Amino acid sequence: MPNTHEKKVLDTQFPRCSNITESVDVIFAYSNQFKGNEKPTLDALQRIMDCLKEVTCLDPTQHYHSKVVVGYTDQSTQPNWSGNGGHRVHIPIKLEYYAQDKLLDACTHELAHSFYRLSALHISNEKWGDPFCEFLRGPAKAQIGQNGISWWYDCIKEHTETKRNTFRNVTGQILLYAKDKYYSQHTLEAFVREFILDENKVSEFTLSLFTEFSNKPMADRFYPVEKMGKR
Repeated sequence: MPNTHEKKVLDTQFPRCSNITESVDVIFAYSNQFKGNEKPTLDALQRIMDCLKEVTCLDPTQHYHSKVVVGYTDQSTQPNWSGNGGHRVHIPIKLEYYAQDKLLDACTHELAHSFYRLSALHISNEKWGDPFCEFLRGPAKAQIGQNGISWWYDCIKEHTETKRNTFRNVTGQILLYAKDKYYSQHTLEAFVREFILDENKVSEFTLSLFTEFSNKPMADRFYPVEKMGKR
């Protein structure tokens, strides 16, 4: 059953959701318009959380004394996470997000924000949350059967080929930094395929980022975030 914190979030943020189902770290709030199956959806959301807890060694559920509430609302036009006034992910009431795959795809990014907010990176690199969450999106996608390998490839291409000023451009730089540190003798394809499946190595690299950039800007190494556009 939802605790006091969770009930407040449900009542104030998701009044249109008449149904809830919950796991260890997630409460999924949905209406009868949801087109997926709530049990596999909840299981996938929990697998995303398990993956992110493993690679970051952080636990937002413990920090906020609340499971993350994922639900549909008319208070947002785009999916977004917030820890202010409640640990929650808003999913806009749009037809496309009633599809299970679209909901889960959005959550591979949004759920990562709660981990970034608790990390040492957030203190000195607040604006770098989106590129970092796009990086964590790779293994999160892989955990729920979405194509995380293709996602990471696209991020690398955004930096090396397209060169647009986007969050994914920086994510591509972060990935190439990991390649230089751990897989310098590998081809790009071998690096991506091995790295995304090695949670211990992803965790080691993630924790090294926490340490290296806890007291200095990530702009010292990566493309300045101030010049980035959208995703």
